[in-house]
Amino acid sequence: MNKKVLQEGILRSLGPGILFAAASVGTSHLVQSTRAGAMYGTALAVFIFVAMAVKYPAFRFAPQYTVATGATMLEGFARQGSWILVLFCFITLGTVFTGGAAITMVAAGIIKGGFNLTAGADVIAAGVLIFTAALLIIGHYHWLDLLMKPLMLVLAVATIIATVLTIPLINWSHSVHLYPATFDMRTILFTAALIGWMPSPLEVAILHTMWSKAKAKDIGHQLNSRYSSIDFHFGYIVTLLLALCFLLLGTGLMYGSGIEFENSAGGFATQLIDLYARALGAWTRPVMVIVALSVMYSTVIAHVDGFSRIFEEIARYFMKCDATKYGNNIYHLFIVVIISGILGVIFFFMTSFKLLIDIATTISFLAAPLLAILIHYVITRPDVPIEARPGKLLRNYSVLCNIILSLFALGYLYLVYK
Repeated sequence: MNKKVLQEGILRSLGPGILFAAASVGTSHLVQSTRAGAMYGTALAVFIFVAMAVKYPAFRFAPQYTVATGATMLEGFARQGSWILVLFCFITLGTVFTGGAAITMVAAGIIKGGFNLTAGADVIAAGVLIFTAALLIIGHYHWLDLLMKPLMLVLAVATIIATVLTIPLINWSHSVHLYPATFDMRTILFTAALIGWMPSPLEVAILHTMWSKAKAKDIGHQLNSRYSSIDFHFGYIVTLLLALCFLLLGTGLMYGSGIEFENSAGGFATQLIDLYARALGAWTRPVMVIVALSVMYSTVIAHVDGFSRIFEEIARYFMKCDATKYGNNIYHLFIVVIISGILGVIFFFMTSFKLLIDIATTISFLAAPLLAILIHYVITRPDVPIEARPGKLLRNYSVLCNIILSLFALGYLYLVYK
C-alpha cells in the first residue's frame, strides 16, 4: 500500500475517534481538570494518567467490536441476552440527563459570560439544546462529522496556545506535587469525580460504536480495522494531552491564589475566562471564549446525538422492528425526549452547579467497572472472529483494569458510607 493510499484511507476513516474526543473533552477537561489544577496544582495529574490507563481496554474494545462484526456494542449486548440491555438502560438513565444538564449549563455559562448576555443561563441552555436538535434532525451523522472536525481543530490549537502562554506563570517550586498532601474526604470525593469523566464516562465507548457504524454507512463501506485503530488512538491521545493542558492552565492561573470557583454556570465561565484574560492579556479573552465554547458545544452535540442513537437502537430491539421501518422517526423522538429530560433537570432540579457536576461524574465513576466488564465479555464472545479478538496480553490487562476500577468503586463506597 503506497503512502498516498494510506493517507487517503486514514482521512476517510477519521471521524468516530474525533467525535469520541469531542464527547470527552468537555466537563472532564474544561471544568474538572481546570479545578484539579486550581485546587491541587499538578498533584492529580497521576490520577488523569491512571484513569486513562484503566479505561483504555474498554474504550478500545468497543470500536474494535464494531469494525470486526459490523454491529454496535448494543447489538453485541443484545446477542448475549436482553437482560444486559435492560441493565445498560438503568446505568444510562443515571447519567444521560444529569450529565447532559451539566455539560449544557457549562456551554450556556460560557455563552452568557463570554458574550456578556443578560439572559439567564437556563434560558440560554434551552436555546443551545433547541439549536442542537434542529442541527441533528436536519443533518444527522454527516453534518455532525463535518462540524466536529473544525471544532476539534480550533479547540486543540487554541488550548495549546493558551497552555504555552500559561506555563511561564507556574511557580514550579510551589505548584508541582506528585500526589496530594492529604487524602481527606474532600480530596477523595473530587478525585472520584475527576476519574469518573476522565477522559469521559464509559458510556461514550458505546457511542463510539454507534458513530463507527454511522461512519461506515456514510462512506458506503465497512471501516478498515487498521484505519479505525489509528482513528481511535488519535482521539484517545488528544484527550489525554488536552486534559494535561487544562490541568496546567488551572495550576498556572489559580493554584495558591486563594480564589474559589463560582457555584453557578455563568459565574464559573465568566470567572475562568476573566482569569485567562488578566493573566495572559486582554487579547486572549476572545481566544479563550472560542476554546471554551468549542470544548463544550462539541460535547453537547455529541452527547445528544450519541444517546439518541443508543435509545433508538434499544427501542428498535424491544419493538422487534426493522431498522428502516420508521425511518429516522425514533431517532428524532429520542432527541426530543433527551432534550426535554435535560431541560427538566436544569429548570426543576438543579440547586448547585458544582454539585450537579460532581453528582454526574460520580455516577459515571461507580458505573465504570460494570460497563467495562460487559464490554470485555462481549468482545471475547464466539461471534467475534478469532483474529479480531484481543490478544492474551491485552485480555489480561483488561481483566486487571476491571479489577482496579471495581476496587476504586468499592473503596469509594466504603469511605463515603462507613
